[in-house]
Amino acid sequence: MAKDNIRFKIIQATKEEININGSDFTLDMVAKRAGISKKTIYNNFNDKEELVNCVIKDVFLKLKERRVKIINDTDMDIVEKIKKLFVLIPIEVSEIDLRKYEAVCVKYPGLLKYVDEKIEDEWSYIDEYLDLAMKQGRIKRRNIYSVKTVWLGTIRFYLIYRERCMANDVTMCEILSIIMNGLKMK
Repeated sequence: MAKDNIRFKIIQATKEEININGSDFTLDMVAKRAGISKKTIYNNFNDKEELVNCVIKDVFLKLKERRVKIINDTDMDIVEKIKKLFVLIPIEVSEIDLRKYEAVCVKYPGLLKYVDEKIEDEWSYIDEYLDLAMKQGRIKRRNIYSVKTVWLGTIRFYLIYRERCMANDVTMCEILSIIMNGLKMK
C-alpha cells in the first residue's frame, strides 16, 4: 500500500476514534480501526500530537478546496457566493464531533491556535465578499463585525448541537435564510 494511502487510512481512523472516544483515544485504537500495526502509525507520524495535527489540517484542507471552487466559479454571483461561504464550515466540518475535538485540542494548545487562525482565514473571504456586495448595493450596509458574531455563533451552535437539531441541511438553510434576509436589499 502506498505511503499516502496508509496516511489517509490512519487519518480517517483517527477521525472516527476521536468522534467515538474524544481525547481518550489511543494509537492502539487507531491501529485496530485502520487494520494496521501501531508501528505503521509511528512509521508515518512521529507521535499522537502530529497525527491529531494532520487530522485537523485535513479538515481545513478540504474546506479550502471547496472555498477555492466557490470563489473561482465565474457563473456564481456575489450574493450566491456569500451564501455558499456562510455554510461552508458547517458542511465540511460535519464529519467531526466538535465537542470531542475541542477536548483533544485542549491537550494540544497549538491546535486551538491553528483552528482559530483557520476560522479567521475563512471569515476573511466572507468579509471581503460582504464588503464588495455592500459597495455594489447588492446587500444592505451592516456592521460586518455584527455579522461575523452571528456567523461564528451559528457555526459553534450548529456544530455542537447538530445532533439535537432537525435535519442538518434544513437547519442550515433556515439559519442562512435568517442571516441573508437581514442583509437583503428591500
